[in-house]
Amino acid sequence: PLILKEVPEAGIIIAGVKKDEKEKIAEYIKKTVIEKDKVEIFDYLNGKDLDYTYKSSSLVVSPSLYSDPFPGVNLEAALHGKAVVTTCFGGTKEFIIDGQTGHVANPFNKEELAEKIIVILKDNKKAERFGKANFERLKNNFSTEKQAGILLDWYKKYAN
Repeated sequence: PLILKEVPEAGIIIAGVKKDEKEKIAEYIKKTVIEKDKVEIFDYLNGKDLDYTYKSSSLVVSPSLYSDPFPGVNLEAALHGKAVVTTCFGGTKEFIIDGQTGHVANPFNKEELAEKIIVILKDNKKAERFGKANFERLKNNFSTEKQAGILLDWYKKYAN
């Protein structure tokens, strides 16, 4: 509701939802001022469906409360050149640089989270700049080759 107040044309896609969670989300939507047609809820997506969902999105929001060491959704967003608003918990700050590739926010602070989302939704150039920076960061710092080299160097250093 905080986002729709500022960006009434915004919509939300929630993906990767288990069936029992889908019902809880639908109940929550009924209790709020969020119009049902503003929200799409999907089970797990893959292949062309996943690509289409990323390509049709303005940004990716991953407000997880779980301290995931390195959330893959942020990498997928970067691969698709999308800006990210993500949680302050876990390893997200290892990849998302606040103010450069997206924003980091505390998901318990709804106002802060909404504000960071609104800033990107209202500024297409910023969304594009963050998305490009996110892709470049993925390509330059987190490629398979780079990570394998780091691991091999570590093994060489401590193998003796």
